[in-house]
Amino acid sequence: MEKRRNSRTINLKSATTKAKATVKSTVEKIEKTPAAEKTVKAVKKATETVAAKAPEVVEEVKNTVKNHKISGITLEIFETSITVADLETAVKKDAEAKGLKGKELHIYVNAEERAAYYTADGEGSDDYRIDLTTL
Repeated sequence: MEKRRNSRTINLKSATTKAKATVKSTVEKIEKTPAAEKTVKAVKKATETVAAKAPEVVEEVKNTVKNHKISGITLEIFETSITVADLETAVKKDAEAKGLKGKELHIYVNAEERAAYYTADGEGSDDYRIDLTTL
């Protein structure tokens, strides 16, 4: 029984070797055909064209991105106009005055009260309030 397995294994190995040789020779024949050579040349030319135009496209994208910068955000709440940058500055100053340095601050705007509340590291207080009419 073991001899039969060995002979089958040998037969499979020789068949595999023959198949590999046939495939290799077929691929070599295909690569040498004029159509394949034209295709390779066309692909090389296209690659060179893309490589040449890539820096131009990158520069154009950079310029487009630079042209669309948001300079600021202004909130208009019940006759009160305030920029987000001014609100952030006021909250940071108030937090420093209360000894909350180095904390993570989160700002909540209450339009009806015309006030902004903030939390320091997730903890809030009634004292953590900014009056928007004073800014």
